[in-house]
Amino acid sequence: MKILVTGSNGTIGTQLCLDLLKQKYHIAGFDKNRKKWEPLVDELTIFGDLLSFQDLKKLDTNFDMIV
Repeated sequence: MKILVTGSNGTIGTQLCLDLLKQKYHIAGFDKNRKKWEPLVDELTIFGDLLSFQDLKKLDTNFDMIV
């Protein structure tokens, strides 16, 4: 299962990403900010703004779930 986590570099989003990775899910994050203290989540994050159509074009559309 491939999951997109929006706000992946926020406090809750980061913890959710780490928990999903421990459960062996494939994840991608989407956030407009970098996370200096959690490089694993930062590496899996696509950076952009959900309100920007151009940034949304960066996303793959093949997700089973969006959180």
